Amino acid sequence: MAAERAGFDGFAFTEHPAPSTSWLAAGVIRLSIRSWRSDTATVDWLSGGRFILGAGTGYLTAEYFAFGVEFAERNMLFD
Repeated sequence: MAAERAGFDGFAFTEHPAPSTSWLAAGVIRLSIRSWRSDTATVDWLSGGRFILGAGTGYLTAEYFAFGVEFAERNMLFD
């Protein structure tokens, strides 16, 4: 893989479905919400089955507000 030849052991992406203006200004790269399953399956295939998906609840209250979800309930919903 090109990343390995360049000396990288791994790399990561972040997903913010309702990013703030400052996130957008920083040039955030994000996967489409609708295609994350096929995107991750593709990366897993390209990496020879070495892909690891990490997931978390997030920390931006505005994203929860944008989807009409209470920020305080995020951990319960994640579980």
